[in-house]
Amino acid sequence: GFEGRFKEPWWRAPEEMQVQMTSEYPNPPPLTEKVDVYALGNILWDLLTTHSPWGKMKKERQDEVRPKVAKGELPKLPPPYDKITLKDPALNALKDAMYKCLRLNPEDRPSAGEIAEELAEALGNLPEGFGDKSKFKEEIDKFDRKKDKKEKDKKKKDMHGSKIAASKP
Repeated sequence: GFEGRFKEPWWRAPEEMQVQMTSEYPNPPPLTEKVDVYALGNILWDLLTTHSPWGKMKKERQDEVRPKVAKGELPKLPPPYDKITLKDPALNALKDAMYKCLRLNPEDRPSAGEIAEELAEALGNLPEGFGDKSKFKEEIDKFDRKKDKKEKDKKKKDMHGSKIAASKP
């Protein structure tokens, strides 16, 4: 094993956080190359969702995120990515690889080479002409339009309620 150097939780493997939290985890597992595989899972998360796994990396959130990472908790995939991947074999391959990399027990994580082989195989199995980015972008745009409409409707409702309250004697 080797010594972990970073205390920030954002991209850490559970065992790295456990090394930093000795009062809660007096016997953390040794750090191995599997922390890098976990980091690969975080990178795949970011590629899949365009968001960091734990959201905005604000210093005031570190104490909230650190124990979650140490326990091996995973955040939920944010919408619409939780649904879109069900329809897309390429995104499903990324999601499957991501979750394999993010396994709590380092011994249960594959090697980076195994992940590369799985992704290469998935790429080779995609249907001819697959990978139309415009369809994926349409799905994201549709989701964003729905979200924007909800926000506008909420603002209208809030403004209407404010006008009513202001007009009361």
